[in-house]
Amino acid sequence: MTENQKVLLLKEMRELNRRSNEILEILLQELDKTEEISQDTEFTNEADRVDEIIVTRYLHELGMMTHIKGFSYSRTAIILCIKDRNYLTAITTRLYPEVAEIHNTTPSKVERAIRNAIETLARNTDSKKCYELWGGKRPTNLEFLARMVEKYEVM
Repeated sequence: MTENQKVLLLKEMRELNRRSNEILEILLQELDKTEEISQDTEFTNEADRVDEIIVTRYLHELGMMTHIKGFSYSRTAIILCIKDRNYLTAITTRLYPEVAEIHNTTPSKVERAIRNAIETLARNTDSKKCYELWGGKRPTNLEFLARMVEKYEVM
């Protein structure tokens, strides 16, 4: 590696570090402003709350309506899957019961509310965005949650 390449690489690394610090600062500012985001979950540590802000923003960008229960249940399910991808292999036996316990409801109500939120999202989202994400069809709960976890991981 030449000296010029080393200098360029060092500059790129410094710029990435600067941008990462800016993003972290923005997230921490949002964390201070958004106490209401975590009122209906048990996510209390700072890292989980940052995940919650990121997931909430992404669901907002998609157009999911925040006033329906499926929004909160979906957000909680996505965060649990981010923390442990094994939830995606046991969606009905592990994930829904865990979300239900957090929200003080039943697993069947969690499943139905998430399904309803996805159906509402598919109806209200422009067809181009829906096609890009799921090939133009309404995803299953598992497909939706897995895609959201993938999106989070590439952010």
